Amino acid sequence: MDKKLTKAYLPWGLCAGIFTIAAASGLFYEMDNRLSDALYQERRGTDGRIAIVGIDQRSLEALGPFGTWDRRILAQTVSYLNQGDIRPAVIGLDVLLAGETGTEGDLLLAEAAGTGENVVTAAAGTFGSSLVTAADGTFYLDDFTVKSFDEPYKALRDVTAQGHINAMYDKDGILRHQLLELGLPDGRVFPSFALTIARKYIQQEGGREAGLPPVDSRGFWYLNYSGLPEDYSEFISIVDLLEENIPPEYFADRIVLIGPYAAGLGDQYITSADRGDPMYGVEIQANAIHALLEGDYKEEPGAGIQLAVLFLVLAAAGAWFKSSRLAGGGAVWLAGSFAYVIIAKAAYEKGMVLRILWIPLGLTLFFGASVMIHYGKAVLEKQRVTATFKRYAAPEIVDEILRQGTQSLELGGKLTQLAVLFV
Repeated sequence: MDKKLTKAYLPWGLCAGIFTIAAASGLFYEMDNRLSDALYQERRGTDGRIAIVGIDQRSLEALGPFGTWDRRILAQTVSYLNQGDIRPAVIGLDVLLAGETGTEGDLLLAEAAGTGENVVTAAAGTFGSSLVTAADGTFYLDDFTVKSFDEPYKALRDVTAQGHINAMYDKDGILRHQLLELGLPDGRVFPSFALTIARKYIQQEGGREAGLPPVDSRGFWYLNYSGLPEDYSEFISIVDLLEENIPPEYFADRIVLIGPYAAGLGDQYITSADRGDPMYGVEIQANAIHALLEGDYKEEPGAGIQLAVLFLVLAAAGAWFKSSRLAGGGAVWLAGSFAYVIIAKAAYEKGMVLRILWIPLGLTLFFGASVMIHYGKAVLEKQRVTATFKRYAAPEIVDEILRQGTQSLELGGKLTQLAVLFV
């Protein structure tokens, strides 16, 4: 390659490499996710298959703190929903019911759940770090080890299906992914609460499963939220069922989720659907169930491919900015940035999650750098021409020409009145 070309374009290649390394290091992680959430996550509407019955503030005021509730309250609720031949397809109890209380409520709840054969109960794992032996005999520290696992008490576990309700934030403190299955120390693979309910609903309705979503190396899948906070809620309190204010037929063939719906119960999360308004855990479960039923999955391609594309795009853009005028460079910058956003949005609708910030930000920085370089070169060239001109004409005349601009330079010169002093 020609040395002049190498000298001219090599800095742009180096800058493209530096920016790519910065992107790979996670420097733009939070900003990129913020923009991605704003572009990708949007309200898609619910179809009425899922109803939420809230353990809300009204029920807490009527029945006391949730921790003091007798399990006969949940038993009465499940029995009311399952009375008669018309009943919900699935009832999901999004509360941990681990351990027996030693009261009659334990037996009543198990009996009510067993009668309908449509109840799913919650389980949860506690994670920690442990030393693990690899296949080659070496050791490493695994910080994603299930240290303990809470399941429903035995009588309830025997008559219900179960799913884990573990929710984990991404590194930026946003709930964007769901753990599809949980590997337990005893070798069991435990499905999520949403997956268990979706499968049971499909089985009850005689449909076909949409298949499992693509997961990352730790088993998480990207949740495409269909609703914002309160979109799935019809503001039905568990008290409404206990007082028989709503006929059980209202929930026929639907998925009924019963879970905390009061701020004091601490089951709220900041999600990628709406960063300003926290979403209750039972609403997140509703969104996950809806996505699993619809097969509305999004795949996140490996960072390596996107980083390679980023480097090539920036290197090519740098070469174009170097050789083109500012107008042409500006057109490429604007067209490239907007075109990529449109491509990313279209790819998302087709099921692929692309990094929305990397390429537009890189193009902006590279174009800004090219503008500064062009301006610097223009200033240096002007200084060089001025210095050369002053060698052949009085500096005052050169300064006056520069002050008046090129319109003062005309063929034939300029007539004016002068006073000349001879000494």
